[in-house]
Amino acid sequence: MGTARSGLPWTLRAAAVVVAIEAVGAIYVGAWLIVATLLERPRGLGIAVSSGIFVLAVGVGLGVLAYGLTRVRRWSRGLTVALQLLGLPLGYELVSGGTWPVGAAMLVCAVVALALILAPRSTERFRV
Repeated sequence: MGTARSGLPWTLRAAAVVVAIEAVGAIYVGAWLIVATLLERPRGLGIAVSSGIFVLAVGVGLGVLAYGLTRVRRWSRGLTVALQLLGLPLGYELVSGGTWPVGAAMLVCAVVALALILAPRSTERFRV
């Protein structure tokens, strides 16, 4: 009843969707940081470009994790949980620092992804 034909529980499928949304967001922000930096030419050009590349790499990594979740790869679960836990204080800092829409989105995605990945149906699927 709660699984698709492939045997993937809806909780795990939804978690993969949330992580994929995070991936798209991070890739967009990383690309935007790089383009904006190259157009504006700030004093700290190297730091600004490397920050954009880092955020872009995080986005690609999240995309790989989302794919791993849809394939029920055990490595994807632990890494996804770790990244979501790291996203909680980062989201809080962004909310506190005045970038509240981005921080709130990060917090919501992290909490929802954690709840879905740690749900009993998802956990059971990784045990099989």
